[in-house]
Amino acid sequence: MVKISKSKKAYIYIVEIVLVILLVVAILSFFPASRQAYLIYEQEQNLRLVGFGSLKNLDELGIFASYFATNFSNSNFSALNTHLEAGLPSGVAFDVQYFLDGACFSKRGVPVSCGLNVTGERISAVTTHYTHTQRAEPVTLLLYLWRRL
Repeated sequence: MVKISKSKKAYIYIVEIVLVILLVVAILSFFPASRQAYLIYEQEQNLRLVGFGSLKNLDELGIFASYFATNFSNSNFSALNTHLEAGLPSGVAFDVQYFLDGACFSKRGVPVSCGLNVTGERISAVTTHYTHTQRAEPVTLLLYLWRRL
């Protein structure tokens, strides 16, 4: 057995105390950042659920079936946009795209490239997808949501 002098024991004890204090400070300094990230994640999840719920309600009410039943290109996109806007909270901005046969269409029914196309704004958007299957060719709605500033 190796004998350690009392002065070395005291030195090792002080080093251990300093390491524990450094570890506690490091953990506590990163805690607020992780809590903030968690809150942002929760807000995004809630926004995503609100969007999906809105799309599902419109489908269950038969609104999608009435507009997408016959010819997709003749759908009344402005009326669909109005229904979507009415179903979302006032503090939420959105953009919607319709995906059909490998192509995306804007909320006006014009063919566009898929994805959120917001220029000049810095936003944190979430996406929710909903597929309406009550027709021969399913239509997937891509709903992009973000909080208005």
